[in-house]
Amino acid sequence: MINKQTVQARWLILIDFLYELNFFTLIFAVFLAESGLSLVTISLAFAVRSACKMLLEFPSGLLADRWGRKNIVMIGLGLSAAAYLLYIWIPPRLSLGSLSFIRSATA
Repeated sequence: MINKQTVQARWLILIDFLYELNFFTLIFAVFLAESGLSLVTISLAFAVRSACKMLLEFPSGLLADRWGRKNIVMIGLGLSAAAYLLYIWIPPRLSLGSLSFIRSATA
């Protein structure tokens, strides 16, 4: 018999796998290109996003150790969802830096 934790772990692995496929990154690059941004600007935005993600990995681990991994994941998912929703209402040229930072901080 499979217990509840095993089922939750399997769902988490599936969600993580689908997230790591980065379908959104591809769609977002096309969206930014259609919004009139140059390829250099788009590439720079993705580079900044990756750098922020790399720099925030260690502090987020410390927070997870202090407050619990589940709480930090839920906060991150909430901030990530908020950043995705804000992409709809804020013009791409204004949102590129701030929302990419928020998105990378929660990844």
